[in-house]
Amino acid sequence: MQSDVMLMQSDVMLMQSDVMLMQSDVMLMQSDVMLMQSDVMLMQSDVMLMQSDVMLMQSDVMLMQSDVMLNVTLLRSCCT
Repeated sequence: MQSDVMLMQSDVMLMQSDVMLMQSDVMLMQSDVMLMQSDVMLMQSDVMLMQSDVMLMQSDVMLMQSDVMLNVTLLRSCCT
């Protein structure tokens, strides 16, 4: 009888250990999820920066086009 009780206690301790291991696994998975979310946010930030760069380049192109048009207009006015 006493050995049965000791066996049951041992089983309980093993189950508690299993529960603690599963909790640890869950915490690790949560940490992984948080890291992935952080990575996604960083990638989104990178995309926004690239979009901003593209808009700046488009603005530069428009300014250059405007300069070209002004130069053409000035040349025409000088030549006539």
